[in-house]
Amino acid sequence: GGFIGNFLLAYVPYKFVRDHSLRDARSVAEYYLFGVILGSVWCSFYISWFLSYFNTLTGVIGLPPIFVWGIFSPFVIINNAIAEIFTPLLVYPLYPLVKNWGLHWSDRIQWL
Repeated sequence: GGFIGNFLLAYVPYKFVRDHSLRDARSVAEYYLFGVILGSVWCSFYISWFLSYFNTLTGVIGLPPIFVWGIFSPFVIINNAIAEIFTPLLVYPLYPLVKNWGLHWSDRIQWL
């Protein structure tokens, strides 16, 4: 569950943010709206659903649903959002360096 949930946490901003350099206000707003908020919620809901489903199916996990949905899920949302809030502080100075060095994925992948 954590593998897919954390994949969604990175995939959502990748798909929804058009300008990955975060150089204008629109791209920063898209990042915070879709990347931070939506990505954190999807990650949290998927992991919580996974825990609830397999607890119901097997009973091995042993976490009550009130804990999973009432404590764990909001904790994951807040924790992921706090971590992602500081991402533009790294992206803004590093993006031009990555592009200049030819290390951006669009510089590396050749489309047919």
